[in-house]
Amino acid sequence: LDVWFRDRDHGFAIGAYGLFLSTDNGGISWDKRHISDDDYHLNAITSMSSNELFIAAEQGHLYHSTDGGFSWSELESPYAGSFFGITSINDDSLLLYGLRGNLYRSNDKGKSWQKIETATEASLMDAYVQNNGNIHIVGLGGNILTSQDKGFNFKLKTREDRKTLTAITETASGHLVMSGSAGISITATGNSIEQ
Repeated sequence: LDVWFRDRDHGFAIGAYGLFLSTDNGGISWDKRHISDDDYHLNAITSMSSNELFIAAEQGHLYHSTDGGFSWSELESPYAGSFFGITSINDDSLLLYGLRGNLYRSNDKGKSWQKIETATEASLMDAYVQNNGNIHIVGLGGNILTSQDKGFNFKLKTREDRKTLTAITETASGHLVMSGSAGISITATGNSIEQ
């Protein structure tokens, strides 16, 4: 369901039923790892540095590593529903999002969470923090949330066709690229979500 690489050779792949794989040769071979006795789906992985990692999982579970993924501990969760994504904003702050439009922000590396209003109950799937500081979150029903204040407040816009968006990233030239049930769309400028 997600991958994370520290460098060209060393990385992790996570997935359904607690699947956690590691590679030290750029993905030529993978070793199965164990991070929890539970078999919750591991949906998304992110980092604040090469040593500090976070995993968002099914049924509100959150995992944290401070040693580059060698060992993991479970964080206290602000919500019992599934999380589909977790995104680092800076060296201390995270966004956590998922089922029914639930969005949370942490200013202390996941020790505590503040609920952020989204004006939607549609699930949120992916987020991207641009170099200019703008944050965009995409989700079901063609919803796009945008923040211009480092994730404290978000404004909701919905695609006219309401087609689901599952991923968002940015090109080297600053254009936002979104994908989902309508295929791939690219913004006219990197500062706007206008199609």
